[in-house]
Amino acid sequence: MHYFFINIIQLALSIMLINRKNKHIWYILASFMGAFIVTKLMVPDYQSYKDTYDLIPSISFDLIGGDDQQFNSLYGEKLYLLTGSLFKTFGFNFDGFRFAIIFFILIVNLKIIEKLSPFLALSIYIYFVFFFYTDSYIIRQSIAASITSIAILFVLKGRLYFAFSLILFASGFHVVSLLALPLVFFNKFKMSIKVALLMLLLIFCVGYIGVTNLLLPLLNGLNFYATEKLIRYSLSEFGEPLGLLRGSVLIFTFFSLFYIFSAREIKKHFVNYDYFLNCMLYSFVFLVGFNDFGVFGERTFRFFPIIFPIVISSCFYAFNKQNKLLVLPFAFILLTILSMLLHNTDRVYFM
Repeated sequence: MHYFFINIIQLALSIMLINRKNKHIWYILASFMGAFIVTKLMVPDYQSYKDTYDLIPSISFDLIGGDDQQFNSLYGEKLYLLTGSLFKTFGFNFDGFRFAIIFFILIVNLKIIEKLSPFLALSIYIYFVFFFYTDSYIIRQSIAASITSIAILFVLKGRLYFAFSLILFASGFHVVSLLALPLVFFNKFKMSIKVALLMLLLIFCVGYIGVTNLLLPLLNGLNFYATEKLIRYSLSEFGEPLGLLRGSVLIFTFFSLFYIFSAREIKKHFVNYDYFLNCMLYSFVFLVGFNDFGVFGERTFRFFPIIFPIVISSCFYAFNKQNKLLVLPFAFILLTILSMLLHNTDRVYFM
């Protein structure tokens, strides 16, 4: 059913490319369309999110002052509860709540991509085929990730305190946002091609060795909601190793190597090359370094949904104008095929 998303977005992209003056209307239509389709689908995690939403009471500030451990275990992070409580107070069921959240996620990510991407249409397409599917069902994390995307924009504008505050705010929706705090400082560091390749190799070495078994005993001593949740995941089917030769690692490693080796050509046109190189390598820490802890590594990697759409599209600076026109149609076809191979949509169907 994920292929249905792709066909819809291909049509919308074609309309946008014909008349770029109406791209803001396209953002609204694409976001509405994406959110509407998702509310008609049974996606992974739907039932667990629905059950949690049904448990959330109408808005109550007394509840927010309760015991954090008990509170978070039942409802999730407090800003997520407040948002759900607010919608419930106004009579929205879970599907109405889900529609609003996904619409917000899409609008934010599309607008941030517009401001940062060197090739807008391609970046948006990459976001939809590689990241939107996951964004559509892990909505707590997706809210936090979209707020973190705004923080990235402010980092690049030099407003670090504001970016730092946004990430802390995002942690009120999902505590994994705190892992995005290093992104605030990545604009201060630059790497040569050799150093970047060495860092990538080091990350793969860590992934090969496996770090989860080393970290979990340390987490046992911490009395914190997030660490307790990680320990529970590690003891379930979600904690099983995924391996280094899985599709997502191979696909994103290929594009990462192309981005690194094409640094000289890309830097001539893309002023944010170094920042996105740092972010890309940091996201690999989770995708590859934590491959022995499936749900944590893969989902945390997808907490940065705008990084690779911008990284991959900027790789087209490595081609001259004539070659871009030749490569672009094949790129759209290749990305579509890779997305179909990457996403397991057996659990997605119309309700």
